[in-house]
Amino acid sequence: RGQGTTARPRSPLRSAASAPARGPGLGSNPRHPREPGPCPSPITMAEGVALLAAVTVGSAAVVWLRRHRLLGFSVATLMDIWGRDRAKPPAGTPPEEWLDEQRARREALPHTTALERARGVQPAWALESAAVVKDEVIFSTYDSAPIGVRVVMPRRMPTDNTSPMCVFLHGGGWVFGGRGTHDHIARRFAYSGIVTVLIEYRRSPEHRFPVPLLDCMDGIQWASRTAPGLGCDPTQLVVAGDSAGANLAFAACLKGRDNDWAGYEHDSGPVAGMLLVYPCLSRQLVTEPGGSYERFAEGYGLSRDDMAWYWEQYGGCPVGDPVDPEEEPYLAPLDVRANFSLMPPAKILLADHDVLRDDGEQMAGRLRAAGVHVSVDSVRYTVHGLYHNRRLDPGAWEAFMEKSVEFIRRATQGE
Repeated sequence: RGQGTTARPRSPLRSAASAPARGPGLGSNPRHPREPGPCPSPITMAEGVALLAAVTVGSAAVVWLRRHRLLGFSVATLMDIWGRDRAKPPAGTPPEEWLDEQRARREALPHTTALERARGVQPAWALESAAVVKDEVIFSTYDSAPIGVRVVMPRRMPTDNTSPMCVFLHGGGWVFGGRGTHDHIARRFAYSGIVTVLIEYRRSPEHRFPVPLLDCMDGIQWASRTAPGLGCDPTQLVVAGDSAGANLAFAACLKGRDNDWAGYEHDSGPVAGMLLVYPCLSRQLVTEPGGSYERFAEGYGLSRDDMAWYWEQYGGCPVGDPVDPEEEPYLAPLDVRANFSLMPPAKILLADHDVLRDDGEQMAGRLRAAGVHVSVDSVRYTVHGLYHNRRLDPGAWEAFMEKSVEFIRRATQGE
């Protein structure tokens, strides 16, 4: 400062407050101006063991609850129910532009193992344990149109022609689906030693009832006649399907019974069993108060309105319109007083949150009344479509597969 002035002394308190605090071990390093907090004390060995035990017990409890289907829907299922953008099909008869789009999607369905594996549909063990032997083309006895057939066989086959055979008819409301959407189911069956035949029947609305049914019958008869050449016994044949495919499976067996099983392998007798996975068997879309068509009409994937639309595409008329009484048993067997005696033994698998649940239960009652052996089973916290969509809930899907394989083996080999 200038001459004649004296420096004002700094207050000791002010100097102490303005000086940076220095903690122990930090010295005068300006990068650590503040004193660190106290270090947390390490946990003892007893506390660590207790924490590890709690985590182990909690994980085991979750696994047990999930295995016994007590934790509700899987996250993927909830996302599919609540979050998926569902493109509704056009009302009434679809326009040609929509049909062209669906044809393009059908052609894009995966038919190779690499694509299926890339999509995560089938596990590695299925790819390693089963092989697509061949894709065949047969011809319709109705109009000589080509019908695609895929045979999936185990890598190891017995030499005495005793392998069971399953003809699987895919679902998709008679409109969607194909060999590519259900190929992983055939591979899972082949993993369990079952030769599986997938029928690429023609779909609606281009081909309405009874064309898809007749295609399926041609495919089943072809499988019966070809069984010895595939290492199978033609008497060990199970017809299976999910949703619309279950409708076709039941109708094909009913029509085969009415035709005295004409067209099957000589002396093979009737089909050994029917595996019906959440079948759609009634066009009425009405159940008793509190039934599945009331409780699950909306919000669980497949809705009541969806089923009305699918029935219209397949049957060619709205659900309330009458159909030919002679053909109705093969279209919607629950809607008529048909005789179901001498039908093959049946296994009906159901999803417990599905509009079609009551269809399966009512058909089980009709079959029992006709003297047919039938068993009904379901998997908890499942929705329609899970049987072919493994990614929604792998645990529930595997439960469906185990029940299916168990029935096929028991129906064909008495295991």
